[in-house]
Amino acid sequence: MKMLMELILFADDFPVETVAQEIGLPVIEIAEKGNIRLTGPEKTLPRIEETSSITFATEWIETIDLNVVIEKMYNLLAPKENIIRKCIDLYGLHAKFCAVVHLSENPILQMSKEFISLAANLHAQIEFDTYLDYDDNDRPILHAE
Repeated sequence: MKMLMELILFADDFPVETVAQEIGLPVIEIAEKGNIRLTGPEKTLPRIEETSSITFATEWIETIDLNVVIEKMYNLLAPKENIIRKCIDLYGLHAKFCAVVHLSENPILQMSKEFISLAANLHAQIEFDTYLDYDDNDRPILHAE
């Protein structure tokens, strides 16, 4: 099973490049309100961005324990917490953590108190995004261990 964790900072309109530079972490994606993004499984469905956003993320990690991914994200963000909070306040940003879990087994979904504290300090939502693989008969493929 593989997982990753994202932090998405978003608002109707803000200087995404300036904020990305101020925070100084590697950016996975920048989206600007009004731009067209291709979505869907084949990336062929056009969708207009409703907000501007910056996404920071861990790499995909092979694990069944979400806390492994959370610890990686926490270690990335903790040194920049004050800068991120300053940007949230200055530009009226919203923050959302998204745990992306590609299910193939039963995951362990727990969050450390340090991560919960960081999320609370950033006034961030926490969301889970899960995916399954399917066989040719559209049945989910799970691997019991």
